[in-house]
Amino acid sequence: MAQTGLTGKRIAVTGATGFLGGHLCRSLLAQNAQVTALCRDAPLMMAGVTSLMCGDLATGDIAAVLQEALPDVIIHCAGQSMADTAGLEAANVTATRRLIAAALTLPTPPRLVAVSSAAIWAPMRDDQTAVGEDHPMVPVTPYGQAKARMTELVLSAATSLPVAVACPFNIVGPGQPGQMLPQAFIQRLRADPGRISLTSGGVVRDFIDVRDVATALVALADPAIPSGQIFNVATGRGVRVGDLLGAVCRMGGFSPIIDVPAQPSHTGVACSIGDATRLHKTCGWRPIITLDETLADMLHS
Repeated sequence: MAQTGLTGKRIAVTGATGFLGGHLCRSLLAQNAQVTALCRDAPLMMAGVTSLMCGDLATGDIAAVLQEALPDVIIHCAGQSMADTAGLEAANVTATRRLIAAALTLPTPPRLVAVSSAAIWAPMRDDQTAVGEDHPMVPVTPYGQAKARMTELVLSAATSLPVAVACPFNIVGPGQPGQMLPQAFIQRLRADPGRISLTSGGVVRDFIDVRDVATALVALADPAIPSGQIFNVATGRGVRVGDLLGAVCRMGGFSPIIDVPAQPSHTGVACSIGDATRLHKTCGWRPIITLDETLADMLHS
């Protein structure tokens, strides 16, 4: 996807040392942006990136760091998905509120692109093939509830800052944390290729490569994109978790005994598929990396 609006722009990335943040920094460098990583406790060791230590976004002096960076755009990838309720609130809501307040102290308000989650949406109805941005924001998990509050906070700042909210669906790819699928499958099979348990094989998810998500965030960073909207980042295709495991086994050469419980575990959301038509119409973005290509890269990394 062609992108020229960010050449020479100063882009600050929160969560830059994380799974998505690292891929995003590489995508921004490819667009000739000037990238500053806002890091909590360790610098991002990547050629071409300037690291500034900002500490915990929920407690650190973010304003001082932003005054040094003077970004044209902030892409807010930092957050937490696995914590208690207080931890989720601090990492996703308090941190975002403080980031917005700090951004408003700058001489020129920067564009803010915040990364939310598909977990903000209510479960799909039986008659739906995918959910768009007009779907009810009625999350069923504590993480989704925290991200929904974060999303509303960002959108409410649109009167003072140019903002966009990206809602990626299930992000996969090289460097994925080990507790997430399919990386968890890969690690279990490498440890014991003869046997694996599958507790939620019928659950359907929209798996999207982290590199495609990064290019979507790059597109949304363009100042020409209208402010104040949510954009799903998704493939529009649902994959059963059982079929995902089958693909990992096929591509990785594994032939395990698969243990399936008589009573599958309840996940709260049986099916989650996103409609990214708004992002395509606004930015021309489409996902280009297939799930097989993603799995091949993960298996060989």
